Amino acid sequence: TNPTEILTDENGWVKGMKCVKMELGEPDASGRRRPVVKENSEFVMDVDTVIMSLGTSPNPLISSTTEGLDINKWKCLVADEN
Repeated sequence: TNPTEILTDENGWVKGMKCVKMELGEPDASGRRRPVVKENSEFVMDVDTVIMSLGTSPNPLISSTTEGLDINKWKCLVADEN
């Protein structure tokens, strides 16, 4: 799944996220299969919080300043698979 747009209400609060489903495309010259958008797969996920995840290691500021987040042994946020 790949997010394409963050949806907000009339006050600017997050209310959802538009997403598309992804699948692996055909192998390129190097043999690597890159993700491509599945046709007609757009959907809206109802959310009230969005945490941007950029980079390769967790930002300790998030877990140290936000109560109620579960952290695993690698200091990453634990998310519900559903």
